[in-house]
Amino acid sequence: MVLVTVLMIVVVMMILSVSILSQHMTQSNSSQAQVDQIRADQFAKGVFWNAYSSGGFTPGTTVLGTYGGKTYSSTITTQGSLANVQISY
Repeated sequence: MVLVTVLMIVVVMMILSVSILSQHMTQSNSSQAQVDQIRADQFAKGVFWNAYSSGGFTPGTTVLGTYGGKTYSSTITTQGSLANVQISY
């Protein structure tokens, strides 16, 4: 009887530990996605302000940058007097 109880406790503890580890991995992946989004936003702002400060830019030009092993691309397009910066990573 004691052996069955111990085995059941061990099984429950294993299930709990696996669920905790999988939740931790999910949170880590979510955190990395947020970091990538922030880096991409900062990269796009830099591309926009560099183009703006140079006094002119060619619409449709794609600028590439690599941060932390990931490649970010940013394309500036114009629509009338508005500038649109598109980011991909």
